[in-house]
Amino acid sequence: MLSLDIILVVYNTFISSTRSIQTLLDESICNKIIICDNSTDMNIKTKNEKFADQNPKIIYCDMRGNQGIPVAYNEAISISHSDLICLLDDDTLLPEHFFSTALNWCQHSEADIFVPLVYSQDGTLISPCYAGRYTFKPFKSVNKISMKFSAINSGMLIRRSIFSGYRYNEQMFLDLVDHKFIRDMKHEGRKIVLMSNLVIQQDFSKISDNKSQSLNRLRIFRHDSKIFYSFSPIAKIFRCLQLAYKFFLYTLR
Repeated sequence: MLSLDIILVVYNTFISSTRSIQTLLDESICNKIIICDNSTDMNIKTKNEKFADQNPKIIYCDMRGNQGIPVAYNEAISISHSDLICLLDDDTLLPEHFFSTALNWCQHSEADIFVPLVYSQDGTLISPCYAGRYTFKPFKSVNKISMKFSAINSGMLIRRSIFSGYRYNEQMFLDLVDHKFIRDMKHEGRKIVLMSNLVIQQDFSKISDNKSQSLNRLRIFRHDSKIFYSFSPIAKIFRCLQLAYKFFLYTLR
């Protein structure tokens, strides 16, 4: 059977309160649970480290502050030596038998990357999403999903072997990291498969953020999108227009 490691990144969240931790601890299929703690709250970090010490399956990585998602992923990847890696967010809710079903996909396919269906808390299908040259938008239904898609990180299974020559771009912090990964993998000719019978739920920040959090996310997007859209002059122009529109919408809140 293929071996599997979990990568879970937390930020100012108690590991014990993450939506999937008990499922992960009870799941015999999981080899290691590599938790990268980006927390800046020392009380939370102390309790997280104590919780990890009490659970031998957990490998705890103190990231010494919020270094961003790519740095955390790369740190965890360097620790993992299993056949497969599964990326999870701290607000991901996994269904029963998620890992046994996912491993069945991996064992019967030569694909490199496996993505589930991900719905937000309001029932919107957020991943996979349609990937145009510059834009991403939701598919109207599962039946409308085409091969021209991108996907978010959460719930994604990746063969560890692809990281022998690839790492996440540490110049980025949070936004568009997942879409850049999918874009890079397509450029490398990697095969990506949709696990059409696996559905997970995600607390999508666009819905749950308050105004202050939204402004912070806009600032992060401004930074990360500059890197993501650097591949052509037209992409750079599109990014400026998109950013102006996002800030305009923010002023209307």
